[in-house]
Amino acid sequence: MVQIERRCFGFPDEWAAFEGQHAKFLEALDALTETINCVKCRTFHNSCPADEIVFFLGSVVSEDFTEVWLLAGNGLGTGAMKVLRGMYERTVTAAYISKFPEHVKPFSDYGQIAHRRLLNHAKELYGLPYLESVMGADQIQEIEKGYQQLRGDFQETLCAEHDKTRDMPSWSKLSIPAMAKKAGYGLERCYYTGHALPTQLIHSTVLSVNSRLKINAEGRFFDNSMQKDFAAQAIRTAHVVMLKMLRVENDYFELGLDAEITEREAECKAVWPGDEILWGKGM
Repeated sequence: MVQIERRCFGFPDEWAAFEGQHAKFLEALDALTETINCVKCRTFHNSCPADEIVFFLGSVVSEDFTEVWLLAGNGLGTGAMKVLRGMYERTVTAAYISKFPEHVKPFSDYGQIAHRRLLNHAKELYGLPYLESVMGADQIQEIEKGYQQLRGDFQETLCAEHDKTRDMPSWSKLSIPAMAKKAGYGLERCYYTGHALPTQLIHSTVLSVNSRLKINAEGRFFDNSMQKDFAAQAIRTAHVVMLKMLRVENDYFELGLDAEITEREAECKAVWPGDEILWGKGM
């Protein structure tokens, strides 16, 4: 009989260390997961576009949360921080649309602008004939048609004197911290660890390199000890952001889970004492 070697996709030593360092978080995770399931595992009846966007953004946020603690638990703190950035941005967007549902249209419409931009990148790399052979000329024309119909709503001025404009880089003219403040729930308090720092780690920046460097008498060398620090920052912030997303959906959909979420928030404070700066309104 042929023996098939079993492989473990993870780092058992790192996970054991994480369990020792963050035992209180893991103890709180079961109850938090139950509350997440109460919010997410239910029949959803789409009554308006804003309902759909808030609900499904929240679904992705809960998935992000799992990815964050899995990466952090395996010692991949910088990876956890990178996922956290998207998790935070989606939570801010959901909270903002829940408060200003009239803005769901530009959020949805901007998908056509982003899709066409992605298509242009592919066109530059592969050429139009190849794209047409893969996607079909009709689909490419449909994307271009949608873009032309909506592009006028997403222009920013480069030079007023010469009437030069370009496509907006995002669906809203608000920056992420400005949107977070308008959205409420104290989300702006999570901006630094939830978005600003992870952005530096995602991109090709000096900080993303220097965060892995150490110096000794012989010179500089690569050192990944910061991974554990980033893991702690990521899981702590993700815990708080997940609770804020639950609070958004509970308020918006009137789920009646106020007491349960308040209990989860109290557990979060017990897990991460001294992190009041992250909690803000609602916690």
